[in-house]
Amino acid sequence: LDHTILCSVTPLPSNNTANDENRNDSNGGGEESSLIKPPTIHHFDQIDDDFPYTPLTVANTRTYFRPGAKVALWLCSKLGICHVYTAAQESYTMNILQELDPNKEVFRGVVLHRTGYPRIVRDGKDLTVVMGGGGTSNDDDGGANNDKKEPNDIRLERAILFDDKVSNFKPQKYENGVSVLPFSEERLNKCLGS
Repeated sequence: LDHTILCSVTPLPSNNTANDENRNDSNGGGEESSLIKPPTIHHFDQIDDDFPYTPLTVANTRTYFRPGAKVALWLCSKLGICHVYTAAQESYTMNILQELDPNKEVFRGVVLHRTGYPRIVRDGKDLTVVMGGGGTSNDDDGGANNDKKEPNDIRLERAILFDDKVSNFKPQKYENGVSVLPFSEERLNKCLGS
């Protein structure tokens, strides 16, 4: 998700809230804030539990959607079944999906994240896992899907993985992957004209 279809910026200023669109970007000391100027592209604020927060925190992260990403995902969903395969933790993934696909019309397939399938971080993204094969390893967490198919029943020629990290294509021997230019904070700033 991050850097492929969205860019999350943390931390937000302590006086920022999810509804504060017209905030002053100065930090009170006369210096310009290093944060991005008020957004002009689709975004939402959320709590990312990888970063510090308290029960009173409204948000600690602003997440921007890459321009055109929602339309591209919608088009992909009309051509096939879209899965989510991310190294993000479960809470972050669910926050993103609630905003990106609240009616569950785009992502009708498997949702895998590092909480339920930690090998993603270490080994890359094995497409046989989301396609029902349980992965190529016999590790304890190798079976993320209980409805396992036989290896010959999995048609990888009909699968595409879009990702900003080429290393995630390793389980398929770098086939089936489309390398996406990362939607980084620098690229976001260019989109915002900053």
